[in-house]
Amino acid sequence: MAVIPRRFLVTTESPLPHDPIPTVRGPVAAAELGITLAHEHLFVLSSEFQSNFPHLWDREAGVREAVRQQERAYAAGVRTLVDMTVLGQGRDIGLVRAVAERTPVNIVLATGIYSVNGIPLFARFRGPGALIESEAPLIELLLSDITTGIADSGVRAGLVKFACERTPPDAAAHRMAAVVAEVHRQTGVPVVVHCDPFEGNGIALVRLLEKEGVAAGSVVMAHAGGSADLEGLRALADTGCVLGCGRYGMTPFAPDEQRNATLAALVRAGHTAQLPPLGDRRALRSTR
Repeated sequence: MAVIPRRFLVTTESPLPHDPIPTVRGPVAAAELGITLAHEHLFVLSSEFQSNFPHLWDREAGVREAVRQQERAYAAGVRTLVDMTVLGQGRDIGLVRAVAERTPVNIVLATGIYSVNGIPLFARFRGPGALIESEAPLIELLLSDITTGIADSGVRAGLVKFACERTPPDAAAHRMAAVVAEVHRQTGVPVVVHCDPFEGNGIALVRLLEKEGVAAGSVVMAHAGGSADLEGLRALADTGCVLGCGRYGMTPFAPDEQRNATLAALVRAGHTAQLPPLGDRRALRSTR
């Protein structure tokens, strides 16, 4: 787990619009969340590979390592972690619950779709007028994660996410934006977008969501802070969205010194309230 400067960690000193917050162990009052890592991954898996080649993956060893990482985080003062692992990244509520039962860290879960190259196969050919005629499948599935619980577990998701690395956003991104916007409209949960900070598609994605009825202030543009383009980041911040400034320790994307300099520049520009650090580090490096 990368070390993030303490002054950049999220705290919950001001009221939040959704309170209490759903976590794996049950609702927690926003004021009790404490220092929060706002974008992490306990596990990122390619489930078909793990199930078909079991020698690639030791489930219990994975849980032990994730617990060890959470114990380190707790000792450093972290009290809550937001796990952004969604469909397409091997989300497994059983694994997450096994970690939550053995660590005091609160874990908030997400729903959504991670697919940077189009609509997932399950949904691509399903829907009104599609090869398999049906209602649009994704909206109801993602809604159920938030309103009822993930996989009949009773553990509810607290936000909705999708991914787009295309510039400009392609037809798949337009379809997914419409899906998450409807989920947001019905539940009020925040929308998180995995963007491409290097191509700089964040503003286009904010505008796309705004056209679908999502206010920029309800959007987190994950990974935006990996860009070294401060002028572009200030323009993105001026839309009113939240900028994800994380991936600490993932130096192939950007060195930590650059990330700190970017955060400091954005703070000086008056965007402090829009800057929760999004770590985006996996507790266990799994086969993908």
